Amino acid sequence: MAEQLKKRERKPVKAMNTAVMNKEAHGLDEEKLEMIKASISQFIKSELFLERDMTLAKLAKSIETNTSYLSKVINSYYGSTFTNFMNELRISYTLKSLEAVPEFREFTIDHIAERSGFASSSAFYKAFKKHTGLTPSYYIKKRLHQHAQSV
Repeated sequence: MAEQLKKRERKPVKAMNTAVMNKEAHGLDEEKLEMIKASISQFIKSELFLERDMTLAKLAKSIETNTSYLSKVINSYYGSTFTNFMNELRISYTLKSLEAVPEFREFTIDHIAERSGFASSSAFYKAFKKHTGLTPSYYIKKRLHQHAQSV
């Protein structure tokens, strides 16, 4: 009898249907979830995160959902809060621009912050340091030095 119980315990439990799991986790049906995810992908591709006044409410309105659903999807699929999500997108844009566009390295930190969508240079500085471990000016000097040596 004990052997039979042990054999039963080893049987894998059927995984829940993905749509059911998504609905339970987010309160969203699969179609709405996919629409929000697709809208976020389009938002990223179109670089609308560079708008300085972009907020969770503004993005939710533009993709025709509410802030609660949008926030849940960003938390679940990107593992981040909206603010950190936006900062990561903006810093990634900044890093790519610093690598690809030599003139970008000549801008002031304030101008880079503005071009990257940050409301202030202090918010940019803090996000940049969190993401790279370096200050923006040190990173740029380091990059310029590396670029000069490789040329």
